[in-house]
Formats: sequence, structure tokens, C-alpha cells
Amino acid sequence: MKERDFTPTETEYFTIRQNALARIRTDTIFKSYKNTSFNIVPLIKKNVKKVYVLTGPSVDNVVIFGNDYLITFNNKNEVKNVEKLHNSMIAQNINDEKIGKTISGVHSHVIEKWQMITPTDICTLMLYQNLTGWGSYITISKKFTSIWNSNNNTVIMKTEDYKKNDRKYSGKK
Repeated sequence: MKERDFTPTETEYFTIRQNALARIRTDTIFKSYKNTSFNIVPLIKKNVKKVYVLTGPSVDNVVIFGNDYLITFNNKNEVKNVEKLHNSMIAQNINDEKIGKTISGVHSHVIEKWQMITPTDICTLMLYQNLTGWGSYITISKKFTSIWNSNNNTVIMKTEDYKKNDRKYSGKK
């Protein structure tokens, strides 16, 4: 095995990841919790550089939504913006002997800019779908309701339309 230098693309990914780590260590927007760790996901597409920071559990039978962030970078790989994608952290137990097996889940979005299902929500759902067995998952906000299903399809509709259909099918007025 022979060591080699990074390619230019690898250097870009490494640099934004390192810059994200430095920002996570110094910026008070980032909150860490017991039994969790940050997962850092750098992405570069069409010269847009960003890093998603997701909170992952370090214990079994838990799925975490929220406590996630988006860091964007300028063309010099300097942090341009840091923002929260959710207002809090939600730890959802799965396969709990006391409550039984869950078949679905739901959480709400309150941050104005992130009214629809977030990329981190979809990432989390896809990552854990084989462990959870969830057939669907809903995120709801004042403006939009997003419904993800286990086939990795997502439907997004206005929340007012979702509520109308919910009442129609549940017999509620």
C-alpha cells in the first residue's frame, strides 16, 4: 500500500469538513447531548459547498430527529452561514418492550425557513428504516405537511389540505 495525496476534490471535502469541525467546537449554536454524537456530512454540488451536521444516538433503539444544522461555505471554503434546521431534539424510541413496536412517527417544524421535511429528516428516515419498520413518517408545520413512506417517496402538501383530508377520513368535523 502506498500513500497518495488528496485529489483536488478530496481536498475540498476534507477542508470544508475540517472547517465545519472547527466551527462546531467554537460556535454556541451547536448543542451536544448525553448519549449522542455529531455526524458531519459534507456535500459539494455545482460549486455549492455545505455541511449537514446531524445528531446521532450512541445507544440502541433510538432515532433522533432535530439538533441538526446546515453550514454553508464561500468559494474560499470559509464558513458563510450556520443555521439550525430544527428548534429542538426529538429522541424517538423504537422496539421498546414497554410500549411495543412503533409503526410510524410524527414531529413538527416551527422554524420559518424549514417548514417542509428537511434533508436531514429524509437522511435519518432512510438510514433507520430497516431498524424501525416504519411504514410512514409525517412532519407537520403551519404551512406544509410532508409524508414520507418506506418506499422512500415523499408527498408534500399544504397543512390546511392535509387537515381537511384527515377530518374527511377520520369522521371528524
